[in-house]
Amino acid sequence: MWRVPLLLAWLATQLPAIALGTETELDPLAAEKAQVHPQPKGDEPPARVDTGYRFRFGIGFVSGGAYLNRPISEVLATVIGIQIHLGVQIDDTFAVMYQGSATLLWPVVRDAVLLEVSPTKSLSFGAGVGIDSLNGLVAAGDGIVLDGANTAGIPLRLAWNVVTSEGPGRRTAMALSVELTPSFVIGGDKDFANGFVLGALGGISFEMY
Repeated sequence: MWRVPLLLAWLATQLPAIALGTETELDPLAAEKAQVHPQPKGDEPPARVDTGYRFRFGIGFVSGGAYLNRPISEVLATVIGIQIHLGVQIDDTFAVMYQGSATLLWPVVRDAVLLEVSPTKSLSFGAGVGIDSLNGLVAAGDGIVLDGANTAGIPLRLAWNVVTSEGPGRRTAMALSVELTPSFVIGGDKDFANGFVLGALGGISFEMY
């Protein structure tokens, strides 16, 4: 008789396993339903998809100076103005763009084509070729006349991008940039400038890249 209570106790320990086995046989998906699956976090943004070719645009303010080697004396000119970027963003890393600048105080107009590389969304490097038109007031006889020269140079641009928005096929940012342009005079009045010219600009701009 003492074996009966032991048998009942053993059956009580096996009932959950027996019940689970029966449920699994009736519903093959019961075991999978019983597993706990982690739920995606609702606050995680969706992964950004690079859609390739898209419009490259930028506009902002620049300020800086230009060193001119003049026959009479060397000049360090101060400039302030606007700069635009228009081109094609090939993918998240590479872009080809036109860069146009126009400054006052010491008038300079620049046309350049740059290849831009962005190894990360926060950093961009650009290099290319450009033609600058420099203008200024120079002494001529007993008076002062507006004169100028043309230069060919290599603009080198470094920008730190503070991303403001991003999504599939688009990114926007406020960029802080510095730019150096070593160049040589290729035309114009030699009394205005000759030989080597160095331009240095700093700027802040809105960029779509």
